[in-house]
This record gives sequence, structure tokens and C-alpha cells, in this order.
Amino acid sequence: MLHRMKVYGLSIAITFLSIFFISQVSFAQPYACFPTCDGGDMRFFVFAGANLNSFIETNYVFGVRSPGDSPTVEIGIFDGDDADSQGGPFSDWDFGGASNLTATLYADPTGEGAQIIQIAQLSGDGSFGDNTGSPMLNNDWFNITIPNSPAAMTPDGAFRYTLVMESAAPENESINQYKIRTDGTMVILPFQEFAFFTNIASEADTFVLWPNLTDADFTDPACVDQDNGFLFVCGMLDPDCCIGGGPYDGTWKFYIDVPEGEGVFNAWDGDFDFGSSSQDPDTFFLCVTDGVDVDTDDPNTPNTVPDFAEGTGAIPEGVSPAFPNDDICRLDFQFPPSVFYSIITPTGQSFINNNPSGSEEWELFNMGNVGDVDFPLELVPGGIWTMMVMGTDLANLNGLRFDHPVIAVNEMGDPVPLVPEPPAPIPTLNEWGLLAFASFILFISVYYLRFRKKTYFEK
Repeated sequence: MLHRMKVYGLSIAITFLSIFFISQVSFAQPYACFPTCDGGDMRFFVFAGANLNSFIETNYVFGVRSPGDSPTVEIGIFDGDDADSQGGPFSDWDFGGASNLTATLYADPTGEGAQIIQIAQLSGDGSFGDNTGSPMLNNDWFNITIPNSPAAMTPDGAFRYTLVMESAAPENESINQYKIRTDGTMVILPFQEFAFFTNIASEADTFVLWPNLTDADFTDPACVDQDNGFLFVCGMLDPDCCIGGGPYDGTWKFYIDVPEGEGVFNAWDGDFDFGSSSQDPDTFFLCVTDGVDVDTDDPNTPNTVPDFAEGTGAIPEGVSPAFPNDDICRLDFQFPPSVFYSIITPTGQSFINNNPSGSEEWELFNMGNVGDVDFPLELVPGGIWTMMVMGTDLANLNGLRFDHPVIAVNEMGDPVPLVPEPPAPIPTLNEWGLLAFASFILFISVYYLRFRKKTYFEK
């Protein structure tokens, strides 16, 4: 009897846990993140302070939407600290002086980027704002839950906000890499510049980048050239290399939401540092331009500084040699080939820009039927467009700007529209699979109990 009660209890527990798993995982509200949700994939947005060859001196301006049936909105920031707050000059993903990342949330029911009614403010070091005394975390997510404000309510009953990310100390020489997420949905608002970046700053970072590296590798000639400054002799895209197998492969994806009826799709790329290099034969550790991949004067970009970049460190567009080159000659920073990107329409057409911007300049790459375009298109289809960037080396800060909203992604890396589709009236295929699994466990449990009961009475 006791044995049967144990089996019965175990069966009920398994069934309950299966159903609980479905309710918590399958139907959970996912996060929407920039540039990704994965804290370990080495893809970040960045604030780069003075004198660090960063020409993007701007705020990051996001639009956030929280559904009308949610009483709160959650904002999360990954690695929101800076190196200075960790004792400096280096910490995970950050180095240099104080940056003190600041996040300010404003009510914006029109969704046009209003910055008048402040709802909340957060500081990286916890020295001011709604998190005073609670600094943002190093190499982890710092989350805050904020009651949805009536001032942010839209006519359809949802809540809209503008979220501004900036550095409280932009004059300092510092690098501050971060990610951002919300339990609602989120976009980078149109006509806003942003910078993406991957670099290592601490010893712990190197073992994220090179998870297979061991002490023995530094005496292995297949891995390291000890005679020329301990240079790595195999590349990071080689899975058998001692510095291969890490989470970063030089690729990035961005999704842009384009309405129907547009005449042109514009993508501005800045400071991509397009240009290949080789090792200097006289000073083996240094890289010199090899003349294979070089920046050219883009034919449909005016030889000026764009209006949106006036007052920054940007230079007029023209022939701008890369500094440092992408591809850089150092194999421990290089992801070949030289950086380039593709723009993919919702209908699957792909347009390649194989000569993006050089150092500290902006170049225009576009397609459509209005003005001087790189690729004529009779129709600019509405929907989600994709930018796929390839070959982005470590320590290469890159700027982008679009005329339309850039959409955040979920944990799987898929785009999350600002206004999501209505929930399906029936479970998805994945949810059906989990339901079937729970039902199977319940069936087996009942069958086993009935079998045990029949055997017991036959005895």
C-alpha cells in the first residue's frame, strides 16, 4: 500500500511540474533586447569617451511600449557599471575613467520621442536617481520595475515611453559597453545614431572570447609565435585554433521596420574602418595598410559632414583610410573578410555594400525610386528589413542610422515588433508539444497505477 502511494504521489508531482513548466516557459512574456539578450555573446552598444577615436557623440533614444493590461514596465541594463566604479582602470567589458551610464524614462504617449515628463531615472554608479545607493551590476543584468504611468497611456490603452541612454561624464576617456532590455517591446527611434562594439577589457573577458585557451597554448608553436611578441598564428574562426570556438564571430543583425509606401530605404554607416592590413616587416607586431581593401569616395554621398553629425568628430565623406584597419592584421582581433554588410528586404532581395565607410566618416547606402540611389527599386516593400554585418573585428566601433525604427530582438534573436500581433487563440506547435508531453506522463502514471492495482488483487 505504501509503495502504491509513493508511485501515485510521484506521478502527480511529475504531472504538476510538467504543467507548471508549460505555464512558466511556453506562455511567459519574453524580453525585447538591444543589441541582443545574451549576456555572454560579446555584442554590445557602447559609450566611448573623449580621445578614443569615437566620433558618435550622441544619446541613444529608444521607444518603449508596455501593454495596457500590464501594471508595470521592467527595464534591464546589462553591465551598466563602468571600470571606475569597479576600481579601474579595467573591469568586465569596460575600461578607462568614469562614464556613469544614465537611463532616463519619459512618458511619450505619441511615440515621437518626447522628453518632457520624466517618469524615472537610473545612474550606473547609483549616485543619483531612483536607484540611489544601488549601483548597476558588473557583467550582469540590473533590473528595475516601474509602475505604468497614466501620463504615458496611448489612445489604444497601451503605455508608451521614451528611454534615453547617455553618459554622465562624456568628457572622460572611457569605454562603457552595455545591453538593454524590457518586458514590453522596444525600438531605436527613427533618425537616431547608435554604435555597436565588441572588445575585451579584463582577464575574465579574454576567457569568454577564447574559452579553449590554456597555459600550455603559449608554448605551442601551432598557437603562438614566441619569437615575434607572442603573436597568435591561427585565427578565431578556426574551431581547432586555441583562440577559436568563442561566442563572437564578427557578425551582427539589425531589423528595421519600414511602412508601406516608402520611396527609399536609407542606411547610414559610420566609422566602419573598411580596409585590410598586413604585418609591418620592420616592426612585426604593427599593422600597415596593404592596399587590397581600401575605402573609396562613395558616389552618392555628398563630400560633407551630414547635418546630423555636425559638431561631432565626424569628417567630410571622401577617401578616408581605415584606422585601425578592418581587417586588422592581428589574428587575435581579426574576423575576415574586411567588414561589409547586406540589406535584405522582406521579399528576400539582398543588396551588398562591399565598401562601407572608412575612419570617422559617414556614408549613405540606399535603394528605392527617389533620388540618387545605389540600387534602383520600383517598389520599396513594407515590412521588416534586415541588415547583416559580416567580418567586424574586435575593437572596431561602428555607427549606424536609419530613417525608420530599429526593432529589438527576443532571446532567440528574432525581431519583436513594437506592436505585437494579437496572441494566438490556440497554443503554438511548441506549446502543443509540451501539452502532449504532460498528457503522456499523466497517461503513463494512470496506466501504471491501474496495472499495479490489478496485479495486487490478482495476488
